[in-house]
Amino acid sequence: MDLSRIISKTDPEWAVLKAQLSTISSQPTSSQSAGNQPVTQPVTQTFGQVIDQAKLSIDQVIDQAKLSIDQLIDQAKKSPMPIEFEIEFAPAAQATFTGIQQSLTALTAIETQIALIAKSLSAPKAVSIRLAIPIRRKKGVIMANYPLNNDEVDTIPILTDDSAGQPVPPPAGDAFTVVSSLPQSLNAAIVALPSGSPAVALNALVAGHVNPASPAVPDLFITVTDSSNLTQFVLVVDIVADTAPSEITLDLANVTKVSQPVPTNPGP
Repeated sequence: MDLSRIISKTDPEWAVLKAQLSTISSQPTSSQSAGNQPVTQPVTQTFGQVIDQAKLSIDQVIDQAKLSIDQLIDQAKKSPMPIEFEIEFAPAAQATFTGIQQSLTALTAIETQIALIAKSLSAPKAVSIRLAIPIRRKKGVIMANYPLNNDEVDTIPILTDDSAGQPVPPPAGDAFTVVSSLPQSLNAAIVALPSGSPAVALNALVAGHVNPASPAVPDLFITVTDSSNLTQFVLVVDIVADTAPSEITLDLANVTKVSQPVPTNPGP
C-alpha cells in the first residue's frame, strides 16, 4: 500500500474515488451453487465500511512498522556488536522527514547564535583604558607622577576596565594610540608584549624633567586612546636619575690604616 499520498475531500480526485468505491460496493459477486450454477450475490459493504477497512489496513502497517523498530531497538540493546538497518519512507514522508531534519539543524544553529549573543550582551563591557603601573610611594606617600629612570625603557601593559573598575577584554579589533606631550623629552610608543597584548613603551630623551608641583598644570605626560572611544588614560611622567644601587665599589679616597705585626709566613 502506497501511503505517500492521501487524497483530501477538497482534492478533485476525491469525487472520482468516491464514485469508484460506490460502484465497487454496488456490484454483485458470483459464487457457485450446489448445482455448480453461478449465483449472483450483492455486496453489502457500505462506503463507510470500505473506508474503515482502509483505515484498518493503514493502522496495521503502522503497527507493523512500530513492531519492527521496537525489535531492532531490543536487538541493539542485547547485541554487543553494532547493528545497521534502514527504514524506508514513502516519497512524501521522506521529504517531510528530511525537511524536519533540516529545520532542526537550522534551529540548533540559531539557538547557538542566540546563546552567544546573550553571553555577549550579559558580559561586562570595557568602558575605560588603564595602564598597569605599580603604586609608588615616597616616605609613605603615594607618588602622583610616574618616575621614569633616564637610563631605562619601561614597558607598561594596557588594560581596559568595565564600569566597576574591573579588568575586562578590550572590544574586538580595538587599536590603541599613545601621544607624548613633549616628544622631544619623552618617547612613547605602542608595542606588543610576548603574549600579544598591547603595551606602552616609555624612554627618556633628556637627563631629567620634573613636572611643576600642584596646583600647577603638569607639562610632561602621555595620553592613551583607542579606536573604540573608551575613556582615555593620562599618565604624568617625571624623568629622574637612576639612584638605585647597581654595583659595588670601594671608597679608596677614605681608607683608614692601623699597624699590625709582620707575618712570619713567607708565603708565595
